[in-house]
Amino acid sequence: MKQKKDVVHDYFNNTNNYLNKDFGITIRKEILNDILDTQVNKNILDIGCGNGGVSLDYGFKNNLFYVDQSKEMLSLAKKNAFNKSITNISFYNCSIEKFSSKKKYDIIILFGVLAHVDSLIVTLRQTFSLLNDNGKIIIQFSDYKKILTKINMYFSDKIYKKNRITMGLINQILDNYGFKIKKKIRYSILPPGIGLLSNELLYSITSTTLNNNLLSKLGTEIICEIKKR
Repeated sequence: MKQKKDVVHDYFNNTNNYLNKDFGITIRKEILNDILDTQVNKNILDIGCGNGGVSLDYGFKNNLFYVDQSKEMLSLAKKNAFNKSITNISFYNCSIEKFSSKKKYDIIILFGVLAHVDSLIVTLRQTFSLLNDNGKIIIQFSDYKKILTKINMYFSDKIYKKNRITMGLINQILDNYGFKIKKKIRYSILPPGIGLLSNELLYSITSTTLNNNLLSKLGTEIICEIKKR
Protein backbone atom coordinates (compact mmCIF):
# COMPACT_ATOMS: atom_id res chain seq x y z
CA MET A 1 0.00 0.00 0.00
CA LYS A 2 1.35 3.42 -1.00
CA GLN A 3 2.22 5.98 1.64
CA LYS A 4 0.30 9.25 1.63
CA LYS A 5 3.28 11.23 0.29
CA ASP A 6 3.51 8.90 -2.72
CA VAL A 7 -0.20 9.17 -3.47
CA VAL A 8 0.03 12.98 -3.21
CA HIS A 9 3.02 12.97 -5.56
CA ASP A 10 1.26 10.83 -8.15
CA TYR A 11 -1.88 12.97 -7.98
CA PHE A 12 -0.10 16.27 -8.61
CA ASN A 13 2.39 14.76 -11.06
CA ASN A 14 -0.64 14.21 -13.29
CA THR A 15 -0.82 17.96 -13.79
CA ASN A 16 -4.26 17.93 -15.37
CA ASN A 17 -5.74 16.96 -11.99
CA TYR A 18 -4.81 20.40 -10.67
CA LEU A 19 -4.52 22.58 -13.76
CA ASN A 20 -7.60 21.51 -15.71
CA LYS A 21 -9.31 24.66 -14.44
CA ASP A 22 -6.94 27.46 -13.38
CA PHE A 23 -9.39 30.00 -11.97
CA GLY A 24 -8.16 29.18 -8.46
CA ILE A 25 -4.58 29.99 -9.44
CA THR A 26 -5.72 33.36 -10.80
CA ILE A 27 -7.52 34.18 -7.54
CA ARG A 28 -4.49 33.23 -5.45
CA LYS A 29 -2.23 35.30 -7.68
CA GLU A 30 -4.46 38.35 -7.22
CA ILE A 31 -4.43 37.94 -3.44
CA LEU A 32 -0.66 37.47 -3.37
CA ASN A 33 -0.21 40.63 -5.43
CA ASP A 34 -2.50 42.49 -3.03
CA ILE A 35 -0.42 41.39 -0.04
CA LEU A 36 3.05 41.81 -1.54
CA ASP A 37 2.47 44.69 -3.96
CA THR A 38 5.74 45.65 -5.70
CA GLN A 39 8.88 43.80 -4.63
CA VAL A 40 12.42 44.43 -5.88
CA ASN A 41 15.66 42.49 -5.32
CA LYS A 42 14.09 40.01 -2.93
CA ASN A 43 14.81 36.29 -2.61
CA ILE A 44 11.41 34.65 -2.98
CA LEU A 45 10.89 30.96 -2.19
CA ASP A 46 7.73 29.35 -3.57
CA ILE A 47 7.13 25.97 -1.93
CA GLY A 48 4.82 23.74 -3.93
CA CYS A 49 5.16 26.17 -6.82
CA GLY A 50 3.21 24.08 -9.32
CA ASN A 51 3.41 25.63 -12.78
CA GLY A 52 4.55 28.97 -11.35
CA GLY A 53 1.24 30.64 -12.11
CA VAL A 54 0.94 32.34 -8.74
CA SER A 55 4.37 33.93 -8.34
CA LEU A 56 6.22 33.86 -11.67
CA ASP A 57 5.76 37.53 -12.51
CA TYR A 58 7.83 38.44 -9.45
CA GLY A 59 10.78 36.95 -11.32
CA PHE A 60 11.11 40.09 -13.42
CA LYS A 61 12.56 42.09 -10.50
CA ASN A 62 13.43 39.44 -7.90
CA ASN A 63 15.21 36.11 -7.49
CA LEU A 64 12.83 33.16 -7.49
CA PHE A 65 13.42 29.74 -5.95
CA TYR A 66 10.90 27.04 -6.85
CA VAL A 67 10.41 23.85 -4.85
CA ASP A 68 8.01 21.11 -5.95
CA GLN A 69 8.09 17.35 -5.60
CA SER A 70 6.44 16.92 -9.01
CA LYS A 71 8.83 16.84 -11.96
CA GLU A 72 5.94 17.46 -14.32
CA MET A 73 4.88 20.60 -12.47
CA LEU A 74 8.44 21.89 -12.48
CA SER A 75 8.69 21.21 -16.21
CA LEU A 76 5.66 23.42 -16.75
CA ALA A 77 7.13 26.11 -14.49
CA LYS A 78 10.39 26.03 -16.46
CA LYS A 79 8.46 26.32 -19.72
CA ASN A 80 6.43 29.26 -18.42
CA ALA A 81 9.57 30.99 -17.15
CA PHE A 82 11.23 30.49 -20.56
CA ASN A 83 8.19 31.93 -22.35
CA LYS A 84 8.40 35.05 -20.19
CA SER A 85 12.21 35.27 -20.53
CA ILE A 86 12.65 34.96 -16.76
CA THR A 87 16.11 33.57 -16.05
CA ASN A 88 16.85 34.44 -12.40
CA ILE A 89 15.04 31.39 -11.09
CA SER A 90 16.26 28.15 -9.47
CA PHE A 91 14.32 24.87 -9.46
CA TYR A 92 14.39 22.12 -6.82
CA ASN A 93 12.60 18.82 -7.33
CA CYS A 94 11.89 17.71 -3.77
CA SER A 95 9.46 18.05 -0.89
CA ILE A 96 9.80 20.88 1.61
CA GLU A 97 10.88 18.33 4.23
CA LYS A 98 13.87 17.36 2.09
CA PHE A 99 14.70 20.87 0.89
CA SER A 100 17.99 22.07 2.35
CA SER A 101 19.38 25.58 1.96
CA LYS A 102 21.94 27.76 3.72
CA LYS A 103 20.18 30.75 2.20
CA LYS A 104 17.52 32.66 4.10
CA TYR A 105 14.58 34.04 2.14
CA ASP A 106 12.82 37.41 2.27
CA ILE A 107 9.46 36.02 1.17
CA ILE A 108 8.19 32.44 1.35
CA ILE A 109 4.98 31.38 -0.40
CA LEU A 110 3.18 28.27 0.82
CA PHE A 111 -0.02 27.85 -1.21
CA GLY A 112 -1.87 24.58 -1.69
CA VAL A 113 0.60 22.59 0.41
CA LEU A 114 -0.44 22.30 4.04
CA ALA A 115 -3.44 20.04 3.45
CA HIS A 116 -1.27 17.46 1.72
CA VAL A 117 1.87 17.10 3.85
CA ASP A 118 2.58 14.28 6.31
CA SER A 119 3.11 16.67 9.22
CA LEU A 120 1.76 20.20 9.44
CA ILE A 121 4.13 21.11 12.28
CA VAL A 122 7.24 19.70 10.57
CA THR A 123 6.41 21.55 7.36
CA LEU A 124 5.82 24.88 9.09
CA ARG A 125 8.88 24.48 11.31
CA GLN A 126 11.04 23.87 8.24
CA THR A 127 9.48 26.90 6.55
CA PHE A 128 10.10 29.11 9.59
CA SER A 129 13.76 28.08 9.61
CA LEU A 130 14.24 29.35 6.04
CA LEU A 131 12.95 32.87 6.68
CA ASN A 132 15.01 36.04 7.16
CA ASP A 133 14.41 37.85 10.45
CA ASN A 134 12.50 40.62 8.70
CA GLY A 135 10.92 38.36 6.11
CA LYS A 136 7.33 37.26 5.60
CA ILE A 137 5.56 34.00 4.88
CA ILE A 138 2.31 33.85 2.91
CA ILE A 139 0.33 30.67 3.60
CA GLN A 140 -2.98 29.32 2.31
CA PHE A 141 -5.21 26.66 3.80
CA SER A 142 -8.85 25.56 3.89
CA ASP A 143 -10.60 26.20 7.20
CA TYR A 144 -11.99 22.87 8.42
CA LYS A 145 -14.50 24.64 10.65
CA LYS A 146 -16.47 25.59 7.54
CA ILE A 147 -19.12 23.11 6.39
CA LEU A 148 -18.17 23.53 2.72
CA THR A 149 -14.59 22.53 3.52
CA LYS A 150 -15.86 19.39 5.24
CA ILE A 151 -18.08 18.54 2.27
CA ASN A 152 -15.23 18.95 -0.22
CA MET A 153 -12.85 16.92 1.94
CA TYR A 154 -15.41 14.13 2.25
CA PHE A 155 -15.25 13.61 -1.50
CA SER A 156 -11.52 14.29 -1.97
CA ASP A 157 -10.55 11.98 0.91
CA LYS A 158 -11.43 9.06 -1.36
CA ILE A 159 -8.06 9.69 -3.02
CA TYR A 160 -6.11 10.40 0.20
CA LYS A 161 -6.93 12.00 3.54
CA LYS A 162 -6.12 15.70 3.71
CA ASN A 163 -5.06 17.44 6.91
CA ARG A 164 -7.78 19.09 8.96
CA ILE A 165 -6.57 22.65 9.52
CA THR A 166 -8.31 25.42 11.43
CA MET A 167 -7.44 29.01 12.18
CA GLY A 168 -7.13 28.09 15.84
CA LEU A 169 -4.57 25.38 15.07
CA ILE A 170 -2.52 27.73 12.89
CA ASN A 171 -2.59 30.43 15.59
CA GLN A 172 -1.38 27.92 18.17
CA ILE A 173 1.56 26.80 16.01
CA LEU A 174 2.50 30.38 15.15
CA ASP A 175 2.42 31.38 18.80
CA ASN A 176 4.60 28.41 19.78
CA TYR A 177 7.27 29.43 17.25
CA GLY A 178 7.18 33.18 17.79
CA PHE A 179 5.21 34.25 14.73
CA LYS A 180 2.11 36.37 14.24
CA ILE A 181 -0.45 37.08 11.52
CA LYS A 182 -0.13 40.53 9.99
CA LYS A 183 -2.90 40.24 7.41
CA LYS A 184 -5.66 37.71 6.69
CA ILE A 185 -7.82 37.35 3.57
CA ARG A 186 -10.73 34.95 3.08
CA TYR A 187 -12.59 33.65 0.04
CA SER A 188 -14.48 30.44 -0.74
CA ILE A 189 -13.85 27.30 -2.68
CA LEU A 190 -16.82 25.90 -4.59
CA PRO A 191 -18.99 22.87 -3.79
CA PRO A 192 -18.49 19.51 -5.54
CA GLY A 193 -19.99 19.30 -9.02
CA ILE A 194 -19.86 23.01 -9.80
CA GLY A 195 -16.47 22.47 -11.42
CA LEU A 196 -18.31 21.47 -14.61
CA LEU A 197 -18.96 25.16 -15.26
CA SER A 198 -16.64 27.17 -17.49
CA ASN A 199 -13.33 28.46 -16.16
CA GLU A 200 -14.53 32.05 -16.67
CA LEU A 201 -17.75 31.53 -14.70
CA LEU A 202 -15.93 29.71 -11.90
CA TYR A 203 -13.50 32.62 -11.64
CA SER A 204 -16.38 35.09 -11.50
CA ILE A 205 -18.15 33.19 -8.71
CA THR A 206 -14.99 32.72 -6.65
CA SER A 207 -13.99 36.35 -7.16
CA THR A 208 -17.37 37.41 -5.75
CA THR A 209 -16.67 35.49 -2.53
CA LEU A 210 -13.40 37.41 -2.25
CA ASN A 211 -14.66 40.91 -3.00
CA ASN A 212 -17.99 40.80 -1.17
CA ASN A 213 -17.37 41.74 2.48
CA LEU A 214 -19.97 39.38 3.94
CA LEU A 215 -19.10 36.40 1.74
CA SER A 216 -15.41 36.97 2.37
CA LYS A 217 -15.88 36.78 6.15
CA LEU A 218 -17.67 33.46 5.68
CA GLY A 219 -15.01 32.15 3.30
CA THR A 220 -13.52 28.66 3.51
CA GLU A 221 -10.08 29.63 2.19
CA ILE A 222 -7.66 31.64 4.30
CA ILE A 223 -4.49 33.35 3.07
CA CYS A 224 -2.31 34.86 5.79
CA GLU A 225 0.72 37.08 5.81
CA ILE A 226 2.93 35.92 8.67
CA LYS A 227 5.93 37.60 10.31
CA LYS A 228 8.11 37.03 13.35
CA ARG A 229 6.95 38.68 16.56
